[in-house]
Amino acid sequence: MIRLLRANFSRMFRSWYFRLGMLISIGLNIYVPVVNYINMQTHSDWYNLEDSDPEAQMEFLRSINCHESYMFIGGMFCMFIVPVIIALFIGTDYSDGTIRNKLMVGHRRCDIYLANLITAVSSAELVLLSGMAVSYLTGLIFFKYT
Repeated sequence: MIRLLRANFSRMFRSWYFRLGMLISIGLNIYVPVVNYINMQTHSDWYNLEDSDPEAQMEFLRSINCHESYMFIGGMFCMFIVPVIIALFIGTDYSDGTIRNKLMVGHRRCDIYLANLITAVSSAELVLLSGMAVSYLTGLIFFKYT
C-alpha cells in the first residue's frame, strides 16, 4: 500500500494538470482580493455610508475590509478545479493500463482504489489549502484592518 501511495503521489506531483489546477486556484485566489481592493478604491463613494449611524458604518467597513473574509472564497473555485484534476488523474490509470499492471504485480483491487482515494483527497486538500493561504496573504497585504 505504501508503494502504491508513493507512486500515486509522485505521479500526481509530476502531472501537468495538477500543476495547472494549482496555478489556477492560486491565481483566482489572488485575483478576488485585488479586484475588490481596486473596486473599493475607484468607487469609494459607494462605501461611504453618510446617512447611517457610526456603529453601523464601522461594522460594514469591518466586514468588507477584513482580510480573513477572503480565505474561504477559494472553496467555490475548488469545486470546479478539483473534479477535473481527480478525473484526469484516475482516468489516466485506466487509459494507460496501469490498473492492469498493478493487479498483475499482485496488489489487491481494494488497495489500489484506497490509494487512489487517499491521493485524490490529498490533492483536493492541497489545492484548497494553497488557495486559502495565498488568499489570506493577499488580503493581509491589501486590507490592513484588523
